[in-house]
Amino acid sequence: MSYQYFIPRAEGARNSWLINFNAKLIHHADTFSISDETLEMVLNFKNTYSYSLALTAASYTFDRACVSYKDQLDEGELNNLPVEIPEFTIPLNRPSVAVTPGIFKILGHLIQTIKAHPAYTTDIGKDLGVIGADKQPTGGIDALKVELKVRIVAGKAVVSYKRSILDGIVLECKRSEEERFTILNRFNKLTYTDKRDNLELTKPEIRQYRASGIIKDEIVGILSDIVSITVNPK
Repeated sequence: MSYQYFIPRAEGARNSWLINFNAKLIHHADTFSISDETLEMVLNFKNTYSYSLALTAASYTFDRACVSYKDQLDEGELNNLPVEIPEFTIPLNRPSVAVTPGIFKILGHLIQTIKAHPAYTTDIGKDLGVIGADKQPTGGIDALKVELKVRIVAGKAVVSYKRSILDGIVLECKRSEEERFTILNRFNKLTYTDKRDNLELTKPEIRQYRASGIIKDEIVGILSDIVSITVNPK
């Protein structure tokens, strides 16, 4: 049977996987002769990756606060209340050890070593979370169809999709009276913010989006269903 790569692609799920792998690896260290140095390395990977997500979230919150601050200064209601200057809040539990890049590649090599060990079993693999799910979708790769969603965040259209086994998508858009879709972006993150101003700055604009999937830099499957949203003027 063909399996998906066992390390999730989505950041939150990847973080949860790493937390579990770190906790469970300790219990199998003797079985696979895993050194204390390697256990410490995995622990540092876990702490650093979790902190990187917290730092990213804090940065996003600060960015939104700065935009709101600027907007209030530009066009806020007239009153005598001062506008508070945003302050960046650094997340707690900053790692004390810096790690090398490519931590999931390093962990992949470690897991290959574990799986090649004579003592390795499927039950151990499931406990460590290193066995992926059945990879082939119903109908095969040619039947893959991207599942798109779109919503308004801070006045901008934000498009998201389900990762499944995809490496990314090619996103197309058609807006207002445009006659055809054009490629907007090619990306591998799970969300994309369409930051463009409306074609007519004073009027609402209907935007339609569709996408194709990408696996290993190749476009696969069939076009997604079209999703639409109205973007109001600033």
